[in-house]
Amino acid sequence: AEKYMQRNSTIEGRTEFILSDMLENGQINQEDFDEAIDTQNGALYMKAKSMAIADDEDLKFSAWDFASLMSGAHAPLNWAVEVARGTPEEIGPFTPASRTIKGAMGLLGVDWDRHPMNLEGRLRESVGLHAFDQWDDYRVDRMLSNMGATGEITVDQMLRAQIEREGDAYNEAIKKANFEFGIGAMGSLIGMPAKAYPEGEYLQKSLKDDYQRAWAKTEETGNYDFVNNFNDQHPEYEGRLALWKSSEERMRSFLVDNIWDM
Repeated sequence: AEKYMQRNSTIEGRTEFILSDMLENGQINQEDFDEAIDTQNGALYMKAKSMAIADDEDLKFSAWDFASLMSGAHAPLNWAVEVARGTPEEIGPFTPASRTIKGAMGLLGVDWDRHPMNLEGRLRESVGLHAFDQWDDYRVDRMLSNMGATGEITVDQMLRAQIEREGDAYNEAIKKANFEFGIGAMGSLIGMPAKAYPEGEYLQKSLKDDYQRAWAKTEETGNYDFVNNFNDQHPEYEGRLALWKSSEERMRSFLVDNIWDM
């Protein structure tokens, strides 16, 4: 019980971090943020919590184990409930073994989500679900953001891959995201958490304070030069901000930036 409480505290901390990101990026307002933090419940908080768990496979495995222990194996009933609620996208992998298989394949460099032998993935896609879970795209976009931060790919390649969902940069991000997933999944399986954030993750998060200061000065003075200068100096941060945008919003931002630069 003590071990679970420690892990849950970690989940709560990362959930708050994601909510802070959403607030700073204009995805939610201060009132929504305060309510989510105070109540630690509701659609917004649970969405951020799901993203925190998806971002760290060690946490996901622990949360799944605890939920399974408390509720038993009633997967079909849970699926029916999600469909009835109008949230079928929240139907997770059919079995805990699905995570183990995906993790093992990821370590071997196999894109299991798209592999023809992945019958569960093909079945999920046939009914309009993601091959593994609703955070499939998020993991890849996050890795693209990290790759852009380290200079492994250009900002243009990063943004195009996030929008077009194809190409060399996109495929490499899938490979890296799967490998990272595999490390966490295998570590959790043997009881030895092995989460290691990529260099790009640290670089992007280190820019968070600078981004906040730029916006604070802009709001204080009404001068957008502070934000514009930050964007000019750190165009790669757009990849981080894009994690919270829809495909349409990404395309609109990309087109505006390119027209502005002409």
